[in-house]
Amino acid sequence: MRPVYAVADVHIGNHRVFASPAHAGVNDRAAETAELLRQAVYKASTAGALGLLVCGDLADNDDLSPQLLALVAEVLSESTVPVALLVGNHDQRSALPGDHALGVLGAIPGVRVYDGPGVLPLGHGEDAADVLVVPFQQRPAHEYIPATARELAPQCRPGARRVLAAHAGVLDEKTSPWLRDSHEAVSADVLLDLLTELSVGVAFLGNWHDRRSWARSTHRVMQVGALCPTGFDNPGGAGLYGSVAWWASHTDCGTHELPGPRFFNVASETELQRALADPSATRRFVSYRNLPADLLPAVAKRLAGLQQSARITGFRVSEDKGAAESGRVAAATAAQAATSLDDALERYVTRAPLPPSVTAPEVLAEARRFLGNTTVSTSESPA
Repeated sequence: MRPVYAVADVHIGNHRVFASPAHAGVNDRAAETAELLRQAVYKASTAGALGLLVCGDLADNDDLSPQLLALVAEVLSESTVPVALLVGNHDQRSALPGDHALGVLGAIPGVRVYDGPGVLPLGHGEDAADVLVVPFQQRPAHEYIPATARELAPQCRPGARRVLAAHAGVLDEKTSPWLRDSHEAVSADVLLDLLTELSVGVAFLGNWHDRRSWARSTHRVMQVGALCPTGFDNPGGAGLYGSVAWWASHTDCGTHELPGPRFFNVASETELQRALADPSATRRFVSYRNLPADLLPAVAKRLAGLQQSARITGFRVSEDKGAAESGRVAAATAAQAATSLDDALERYVTRAPLPPSVTAPEVLAEARRFLGNTTVSTSESPA
């Protein structure tokens, strides 16, 4: 049987982190994301898929420029299979019909934009699959997804395989505590119960960027994962991005991983080496975090060398904020024990965390110059 393909969270836009200046309204980060979408379209087309579902957040925001829309339209027009674009929370400006970034893309032959629920029939005969399309809604996902799917199910063709496509995160016992109360999420068990009730073979979901899967009997929930990371708030690495999911049956399904840009948060040499060896990265951006202040220059120099040799594309380094705060507290405590202004100044400056570009003697000399080298007693004068 021919498969159905799905991607999610493409987030096309002129992202500014480590980006080149835009050329004709498109910077290199946007062009790179569009290229990944092109590869996903190619994967679905060459596999003879029944269709390609984009499960929300094709755009990074609701005001795509004409240049970016033209680029996306060019990519989607290359598809030889039907494409369904679900409006996600990033695409949407409001809950009003048509108030989103994707409307004009529906004019492309073979492309349908869904800002409201519907059933998308794909294929015929033994290959037939009907997609219950549930785009993002601004109310709790655990309420509207089951309710909408139940309303749509009677519209499916007899004998057709059933697929659910939606834009919501999936909860389970491994979900981080701060995400458990998200109104944009629904539990894996609720979804699996729903699939069983409605005889739906698979649910493809976007929104949360982790690539995960849950199965029960002949039913499967696939949190597709993001096609392209947008910055250091999205952890990079093999198995996390470039996700193109596909499903034909409960025994015939999987995920392709497309190489692309990756953002790595590292805090040790081991983590840096892992990032350098990651086979999924076509360009590597590194954020080296939690460094002691005295190591910042050396690490920055090392990363600059890696950039010069083209092993990484861009980097940034940041100080250990906890250590810096501890240093400031220790410096203030030491200054409290001083008996003169000059003594307090010296105690504070020699213990406080300073930028690597300056030294304590330099700071002391400059401070004393402004103070006129005044020595003021802080102890009580005798009566």
